[in-house]
Amino acid sequence: MTPTVSVNQQRSECTKGCKTKKRKFSKQSTIFELSNSRQTTKSRAESRYTSKMKKNNTTTSGLYVGPDRTIFSIYESGKTADTRVGICIINYATAEMHVSEFIDTQVFIKTLNKVYVSQPTDILVPSHSLSSRVSKLATLLKCNIAGNVKVCEATTKVFSAQEGLEIVEKYALCSPKESPIPFEEQLVGKEFCLMAVSAANHYMSQISKDDPTLRFSNFRVKIDHGDNTMVIDIKTVRSLELIDNSQKANGMSLLKAIDNTVTKMGRRALRNDILQPLTDVNILKLRVSAAQELGNDPDALYSIRNELKNFHDLDAIFCKLLTPNHSVIPPDQKLNYVILLKESIEKATILRRIFEECEFKSKLLSEIASVLSLTDIDNIVNLVHGYINNDTHWALKNIDMQNQKAYAVKSGSNGLLDVLRQLYKSLIDDIMNEITILRDQFELNINHSFDFNRQFYLKLKKSDIDQLSELPACFINRVTKKSAYEFTTLKLMKMNTRLSELSSEMITLSEQTVSELLTTISSHISTLFMISEAISVLDLLASLSVTGLNDKWVVPNFGDHLILNESRHPILEKVLTDYVPNNVEVIPNFSSFQILTGCNMSGKSLYLKQVALLNILAQIGCSVPCNSATFPVYHKIHARVCNDSVEVNSSIFSSEMKDMAYYIDDITDRTLMILDELGRGSSISDGFSIALAISEYLLLKKATVFISTHFKDIPTILAPKPCVLHLQMKTEIDENSRLKMKYKASRNYDDIQRYGMIICKEMFSEKVILEAYKISELLKASKRKALRIIEQDDCNDTAHQNTQVKQVYYLVEKLKLICSENKAISIEELQSLQNDFISTFEII
Repeated sequence: MTPTVSVNQQRSECTKGCKTKKRKFSKQSTIFELSNSRQTTKSRAESRYTSKMKKNNTTTSGLYVGPDRTIFSIYESGKTADTRVGICIINYATAEMHVSEFIDTQVFIKTLNKVYVSQPTDILVPSHSLSSRVSKLATLLKCNIAGNVKVCEATTKVFSAQEGLEIVEKYALCSPKESPIPFEEQLVGKEFCLMAVSAANHYMSQISKDDPTLRFSNFRVKIDHGDNTMVIDIKTVRSLELIDNSQKANGMSLLKAIDNTVTKMGRRALRNDILQPLTDVNILKLRVSAAQELGNDPDALYSIRNELKNFHDLDAIFCKLLTPNHSVIPPDQKLNYVILLKESIEKATILRRIFEECEFKSKLLSEIASVLSLTDIDNIVNLVHGYINNDTHWALKNIDMQNQKAYAVKSGSNGLLDVLRQLYKSLIDDIMNEITILRDQFELNINHSFDFNRQFYLKLKKSDIDQLSELPACFINRVTKKSAYEFTTLKLMKMNTRLSELSSEMITLSEQTVSELLTTISSHISTLFMISEAISVLDLLASLSVTGLNDKWVVPNFGDHLILNESRHPILEKVLTDYVPNNVEVIPNFSSFQILTGCNMSGKSLYLKQVALLNILAQIGCSVPCNSATFPVYHKIHARVCNDSVEVNSSIFSSEMKDMAYYIDDITDRTLMILDELGRGSSISDGFSIALAISEYLLLKKATVFISTHFKDIPTILAPKPCVLHLQMKTEIDENSRLKMKYKASRNYDDIQRYGMIICKEMFSEKVILEAYKISELLKASKRKALRIIEQDDCNDTAHQNTQVKQVYYLVEKLKLICSENKAISIEELQSLQNDFISTFEII
């Protein structure tokens, strides 16, 4: 019997990292034996997008919540040197099938990123990856997933490329002939991802036997070529706090800071974009243009967002039409489901009218308008109105929902249904009369309520009667609530029984009519999902536009240089009123490798985080907190920012070096790398040596690198090199000999000696501080002697000359940049540029 991987029993070991002893995967049934064991495996905790909706009335909440299950199927060769990976992701909540294949890095950064983005509940791994020697990918997966994710082994025979292609064509909403490019052409040479599809299909067949809600006849198949999105590794996601706050569960993150979406589809799109920013400049410009046009018309933006707030999760609603015979919808809820569909389509027509009035010019908004203007939408509306009364709307109160079931279907659709309605109306009148008689007979201020369990029941406020025992004996089933007594009578219970029978009969007859309607609507499923995608994109664009308007951020430009004027931290700016802005300039061959030094707590880490966050914001098309901003397009971001939250049993240094090994393996000239205090976790000599060696290596890769360090010799050694720029976070010493942080990055260096001791002066006794000063002087004298400072001064002349040449090059590049902007430059701007050049040149 082939074993299945389970991570649940190994969760505590996974948190320790993958460094000590070799771990073993525990054994369970293979995916072919799941149906025989008949064990129901509860998926992960409720999704963040659905948990709130599930708190609503249980009789209807399931209609706008999809199955919270995501299958992540992987195929790899298992060979050590081969990093080719095929992936198939089945998301039941949105009825999507994502298929992709790529050559990953040696540490599978792209694969782990996709796992983090998709948040799977089940992961399938081929058996050869878990044989006598567990593959590197399987080991990394085990160390980077939550403990409630189920990992299963799939035997080799279920991985078939030919079968995978047939499955893709079978499940796709459009037939192979209707597809603009046949799937066979799109997937040529991508055998690994097709094998992953094949295994996913076998697994779906098995789990659907235990859970009928997972029986889908179609999916929205999306072939992901992976060329238009940035890769951000998981450690960087956590380090930069893109989605969640690392310190507090409900703390601020980038997602929370810019999330102004009002639909669940829009929030999903925003989350995915933050984790996978765009790298296609043309698409980025289209998105920025659309968000800017919305922001230029606040009235239209308000109207659009006001309508978007009324949409439920359309993906979850529409995906129920993809199940055979719509079996996932309970029979007594089919009518409610149709009403939900009716309202969703009618809201789309309201948005259409808003777009017709506004006449937007940007391409993205025009495409959304064209989707909302499809004649198929009118056909669906007319189809629904042919069966359902036009004035029927989604009800919230129990009694309104009960009446809705009785009167939603149009009269004349079924003769027997019309007769039952008359009986239902007559019975409701009798119940109301009975309540009035009881009120008059006993001279009590009796009210009534309705729920689906008890039907009609009676209520009396506690202020209207002294004790419950004073009620007449005919009032039974008494219940004491906080402010009232609830009860009923035998006659009312008999009438309720008859009412329940009538309701059931009407629901049965209505279901026949509604089932015919759902079958007809299913033929328009492609249009429905086009509406859902259009609403998702519109909500995302509106959110980006609101973020820029509310915070008075600026629209980013895109070019070859990174030029940020008065940039601010996008998260901290919302909680700090006096946040200090900074200028950032990255010019190739002059400042693409920036070394940041400064005192402890001077703002180095925040500066580094700020640079990375602003680039991510720009590459999702969002406005940025700057006075003006120009960004290059990066394809990868790797950030190692100090937060001291390292793995259990893993030292700071070893964790840091492991991360650096990952990053160096994946770096290109289109990479933005952020390194905070590299080498700080080891001895001074070892830390300095490794930090310098890594810096020298990164210089050769021509990536954009921001590195902070307390090793003062690193900027001294590297500063003469062509693309190195040394910055220092400004700090002053006040009249009380205390450090005063300016939180401003500058090219002017003020060498404050022993700033660590100044910080610690109030924490330790005077005796300890004096001893520390003595030791520091001895170490300093020893260092001077060893380095032979006199000989070094002679060499520094050449270094200073090289640095002056860099300053001249920098001035030339700045002037070229100004000329390329095709706008007039004032005398004041030229004078400022000249003064800055002269002051820096003289300092050097």
